[in-house]
Order: sequence, then structure tokens, then C-alpha cells
Amino acid sequence: MVKRKIVIASIFLSCAILLLIVASTSSSAQYYLTVEELFTHKQDYQGKVVRISGKVVGSSIRYDQDTQRLSFIITSVDEEINHNNSHPEDVLRITYQGVKPDLLNNDVLVIASGKMIGDNVLQADELLFKCPSKYEGYSK
Repeated sequence: MVKRKIVIASIFLSCAILLLIVASTSSSAQYYLTVEELFTHKQDYQGKVVRISGKVVGSSIRYDQDTQRLSFIITSVDEEINHNNSHPEDVLRITYQGVKPDLLNNDVLVIASGKMIGDNVLQADELLFKCPSKYEGYSK
């Protein structure tokens, strides 16, 4: 009788631990959309919190040091930008309140998390940048 209670308690405890692991992993795992994916289903994301990945258009970077207001445009990673102020169709303006990140430069890859507040505007609360190519390995 005592062994049976121990086995049942062990099974219950194991199931509870497994459930907690699965719940915490799925809630913290968050994928990102590319700019193309966002614009394919743009109406589905209006007013929602999303993570978007894209390439920074250097000529679009604007930063006001007094208000710490930052804005820039991202586009598809594969999209070539003509830097004489002509931009491709699917571009997303990112706005951010905070210190300008040091890694923010032309053609750097960024993942921006935040809320879609307009057709082509994401109010970001988090910016993650890929390290510059000078840190990447190379082969001869």
C-alpha cells in the first residue's frame, strides 16, 4: 500500500515538473518574422506585439539626443537599397525610445520587438543587433 502511494506521488510529481518545463519553454521561445512575412500578412499584425528581422537602411537613421528618440527603416535582408533616398516598397519604420545602440549602422541586421502602431511602423521596446562582420571568422 505504501509503495503504491509512493509510485503515484512520483508519477504526479514527474508530470507536474514536465508540465512546468514545457510551459516555461514555450512561453519564452519567441520566433521572429522577416519583413516579407510581415507584409504578406500585414493586416493580421496591426496593434499586436511582434518580432521583426531586417536590414537597417543607414540613410534613414534619425536620433534626437535630447529626447532619446530613435527611428530608422529596415528592409528585407535580400533587398538592395539605393542610398540616394529611393527605398523599396516593403520597408518598415522602427521607432525606439532610449539610448542609440552603438551597433546601429547601415546594412546591419536587427531584430526589433514591439507593437505595430501603423501600416509600416513598429514601436520597438527591444532591439537586438547582429555583431558586425569584423567579428565573424573568415577562411583563406
